[in-house]
Amino acid sequence: MDAEIWQRLLSLGSRDVVAQWFQKLHRNELNTRRAKEIIASAKQAREFFKSASDASHAVRPLLTFYGVASLGRALALLCRKNGGEEGLAKGHGLEIVAWSDQLSGELGQALAGIGNLRARTCRGLLADLVQDTNNRIAMHINSEAVDWRLDYDVPELGHEITLSDILDRLPDIRSQYAHVRRPVLFTYLNEMTYSEAAGASLKVNNQGILQFRTEFTDAGYTVADDGKTATLTCDATCFSRNTPQFLHTYVGVRLDTQPACCVPIFIWETLLPNRDYICSRIFPWHVGALLSDALDGPNGWRKGRCLVA
Repeated sequence: MDAEIWQRLLSLGSRDVVAQWFQKLHRNELNTRRAKEIIASAKQAREFFKSASDASHAVRPLLTFYGVASLGRALALLCRKNGGEEGLAKGHGLEIVAWSDQLSGELGQALAGIGNLRARTCRGLLADLVQDTNNRIAMHINSEAVDWRLDYDVPELGHEITLSDILDRLPDIRSQYAHVRRPVLFTYLNEMTYSEAAGASLKVNNQGILQFRTEFTDAGYTVADDGKTATLTCDATCFSRNTPQFLHTYVGVRLDTQPACCVPIFIWETLLPNRDYICSRIFPWHVGALLSDALDGPNGWRKGRCLVA
């Protein structure tokens, strides 16, 4: 359990603070019932995460998952203008796809193909959270503060994704399974600038990116190789239509340090921010960044269609 980020999120347990945040977000008064629902969900999330940090590996994933679900429910209830818990869809928003087929048979063969396990997005908390937060990511480019925000289109439900699709694109957990020699399907973003006049310029590490340069050029980007780095450029229209999906390395990051920004390599569909929901070690930081942006953040970029997840 990360004490630093939870110290920041303790404010979700204060009736006065939550009421102030709701007023700032919606220009409206927070009723007592909704306040109790937000506070209860936040406190429940903290207890789940606390219990998970002390539990054995046999039960830690389950406790952490329910901590993520509770924290997501608190954020969704805070961000939506009308309605309370009764308006949230039942379920988590993910459903398994033919896991019995993948895991049946000889044990060694089943374990070898565990990365092929599939999940499908459906109605539930995850879909509500994406809708209520405008599918937003808070960007850290120049400092630990939120420099700007990107709102992606809210995708339709029914998309499928495999476990390997997620793991191969998460830099935070790369070191934990590097020994299995999985492909590295992300690259680190070193510098980034954007304006309506000049468009976007993304300077990234060369490792991993050039093998996918065709996908970028087909999307309208120009790729310039400079040895250890590559620079991706495009005009504002192209960036708005073909916005990469960004993510940050939140695990192990202190509040006074800047999380690294990364660009996962292409899955050509928007699959919701599954990386933050499923990789639950990252989620509390994601919530903190979203709250910081919503309450104190700048007027940053708002338009973007997510082509990369």
